[in-house]
Amino acid sequence: MFFLRYFVGIHIFLTEFHRFLGDRASFLIPADKEQRLAKGSAARYNAHYRKFHAIQCGIPSLQQLLDLINKYHRCYDQEGYIESLI
Repeated sequence: MFFLRYFVGIHIFLTEFHRFLGDRASFLIPADKEQRLAKGSAARYNAHYRKFHAIQCGIPSLQQLLDLINKYHRCYDQEGYIESLI
Protein backbone atom coordinates (compact mmCIF):
# COMPACT_ATOMS: atom_id res chain seq x y z
CA MET A 1 0.00 0.00 0.00
CA PHE A 2 1.34 3.40 -0.96
CA PHE A 3 0.54 6.76 0.53
CA LEU A 4 -0.39 9.97 -1.23
CA ARG A 5 2.82 11.52 -2.46
CA TYR A 6 3.28 13.33 -5.75
CA PHE A 7 4.07 12.55 -9.38
CA VAL A 8 7.15 10.48 -8.54
CA GLY A 9 5.33 8.28 -6.03
CA ILE A 10 2.47 7.63 -8.43
CA HIS A 11 4.94 6.84 -11.21
CA ILE A 12 6.79 4.38 -8.96
CA PHE A 13 3.53 2.75 -7.91
CA LEU A 14 2.38 2.29 -11.51
CA THR A 15 5.70 1.12 -12.97
CA GLU A 16 7.24 -0.85 -10.12
CA PHE A 17 4.31 -2.27 -8.15
CA HIS A 18 0.98 -2.22 -9.97
CA ARG A 19 2.64 -3.37 -13.17
CA PHE A 20 3.68 -6.63 -11.50
CA LEU A 21 1.12 -7.05 -8.72
CA GLY A 22 -2.00 -5.76 -10.47
CA ASP A 23 -4.97 -5.47 -8.14
CA ARG A 24 -2.95 -6.86 -5.24
CA ALA A 25 -1.20 -3.46 -5.07
CA SER A 26 -3.07 -0.43 -3.76
CA PHE A 27 -2.37 3.27 -3.36
CA LEU A 28 -3.75 4.90 -0.22
CA ILE A 29 -5.52 8.13 -1.09
CA PRO A 30 -6.62 9.95 2.08
CA ALA A 31 -10.07 11.50 2.27
CA ASP A 32 -8.67 15.01 2.80
CA LYS A 33 -6.52 14.88 -0.35
CA GLU A 34 -8.06 17.96 -1.97
CA GLN A 35 -7.58 20.14 1.12
CA ARG A 36 -3.96 18.97 1.41
CA LEU A 37 -3.22 19.53 -2.27
CA ALA A 38 -4.73 23.02 -2.17
CA LYS A 39 -2.04 23.92 0.39
CA GLY A 40 0.69 21.74 -1.11
CA SER A 41 4.00 22.58 -2.71
CA ALA A 42 3.98 24.39 -6.05
CA ALA A 43 7.77 24.10 -6.13
CA ARG A 44 7.60 20.30 -5.85
CA TYR A 45 4.95 20.20 -8.58
CA ASN A 46 7.04 22.38 -10.89
CA ALA A 47 10.19 20.34 -10.25
CA HIS A 48 8.52 17.15 -11.47
CA TYR A 49 6.08 18.52 -14.03
CA ARG A 50 8.18 18.07 -17.20
CA LYS A 51 8.89 14.41 -16.53
CA PHE A 52 5.57 13.25 -15.07
CA HIS A 53 2.78 15.60 -16.21
CA ALA A 54 1.53 13.19 -18.89
CA ILE A 55 0.93 10.23 -16.55
CA GLN A 56 -2.38 8.59 -17.36
CA CYS A 57 -3.87 5.82 -15.32
CA GLY A 58 -6.58 3.23 -15.84
CA ILE A 59 -7.34 3.20 -12.12
CA PRO A 60 -10.20 5.73 -11.70
CA SER A 61 -9.35 6.80 -8.13
CA LEU A 62 -5.70 7.34 -9.02
CA GLN A 63 -6.60 9.23 -12.21
CA GLN A 64 -8.85 11.49 -10.11
CA LEU A 65 -5.86 12.15 -7.84
CA LEU A 66 -3.67 13.00 -10.85
CA ASP A 67 -6.40 15.35 -12.08
CA LEU A 68 -6.48 17.10 -8.69
CA ILE A 69 -2.69 17.45 -8.66
CA ASN A 70 -2.87 19.10 -12.07
CA LYS A 71 -5.86 21.22 -11.08
CA TYR A 72 -4.05 22.77 -8.10
CA HIS A 73 -0.57 22.64 -9.66
CA ARG A 74 0.68 21.38 -6.32
CA CYS A 75 2.01 18.21 -4.74
CA TYR A 76 1.83 17.02 -1.17
CA ASP A 77 4.47 14.94 0.58
CA GLN A 78 3.50 12.10 2.87
CA GLU A 79 5.65 13.63 5.60
CA GLY A 80 2.93 16.26 6.05
CA TYR A 81 0.66 13.55 7.43
CA ILE A 82 3.37 12.24 9.74
CA GLU A 83 4.08 15.74 11.09
CA SER A 84 0.41 16.26 11.90
CA LEU A 85 0.44 13.11 14.04
CA ILE A 86 3.46 14.11 16.13
